Formats: sequence, C-alpha cells, structure tokens
Amino acid sequence: MLEDGEPKKTVLRMQIVREKLIAVRSGRFQEIDKRVCEYVTEKRNDGMPITRAVIQLKALEIAKDLNIPPTEFKASFGWCRRMMRRNGLSLRRRTSLAQRLPSDFREKLLSYQRYVIKLRKKHSYPLDQMGNADQTPVFFDMPTSVTVHKKGDKSVIVRSTGNEKSRVTLMLACLADGTKLPRTSF
Repeated sequence: MLEDGEPKKTVLRMQIVREKLIAVRSGRFQEIDKRVCEYVTEKRNDGMPITRAVIQLKALEIAKDLNIPPTEFKASFGWCRRMMRRNGLSLRRRTSLAQRLPSDFREKLLSYQRYVIKLRKKHSYPLDQMGNADQTPVFFDMPTSVTVHKKGDKSVIVRSTGNEKSRVTLMLACLADGTKLPRTSF
C-alpha cells in the first residue's frame, strides 16, 4: 500500500496505461513513413508548401514503387495524421512569403554597398538626397481562410465582396537620413 491508500499494483498498472497512451507507436509501413519524411524535408528546405493531400499522393506513389497493393495501403487521412504525429510534423500557417535569394547575394550586397559609399564620397551626396522606394500591393478585400464556427457542420461558408483580386499599388519611400516620404498609391 502507498501513502494515499492505492495498492502498488494499481499504481503500476495506471503508469503502464498512461505510458501506452502517450507513446507514439511505429507505423506498419515504416519505409513509406521514412521516404515521405525525406520528401517533405527536401521540399520544405526548398521553401515549397506541402499539404496533407500532397503527402497522401506521395505515399501512394511510394507504396506503388514498393509493390504494396492498394488493398493493403490506402494513404488515408487517418494514416496521414498518425504518420505526421509519429514523425513530429504538424500543419502550420504560413508566416511569410519569401522569394529565393541568389546564392551569392552576400557578395552582391557588399559590392553594391561599397559602390554606393564610393559614389557618395566622390560626389559628396548628402544623406537627404539618397533614397529607397518599394511598391507593395494592398488588396481591397482579404477574405480570411479561418473562421470561428460551431462543431459538426460539414461546410463553413465565408462570404466576400467578390473583389479578392482587386488592389491598389502603394509606393513607400524613405531617405538615407531616415525621412519618410509621403505615400503614393496608383
């Protein structure tokens, strides 16, 4: 007997049950799991988005390569969810959209910086005469992809104005001395 009155066997049994609930079991098709994870890692390292549907299609392709009959392996949604849990994968919302930088961008950046400094010294350009500008789109209607809705409904409709692609271009500019120039839109 333990201090709180529970028999030792009961406590041990409870610990075993808890460990089984928490433990992540290896899947039946470990080779498929391994190859899918390699594929996901490779694509994500390239910055490519991966969906569950892409994972399921890739798993079916790998199963075909391994001569696993479709009656044995279906790459179901449940399999995909469990495979992701087993391998530490989860669905994440994109936090930023980035363009690929050239491999020698650091050298180009330093070269450009040296060039600008040399020009500034040569011609005595004041900082308030040097600027930078960028254009960015501003959409009139940005419908959200997520909404709060009651459980159990098969479909969730999000209404929009129909102007998801209508936009205005905003020009932002500043000077090297820190002055922000007035915004321009077109």
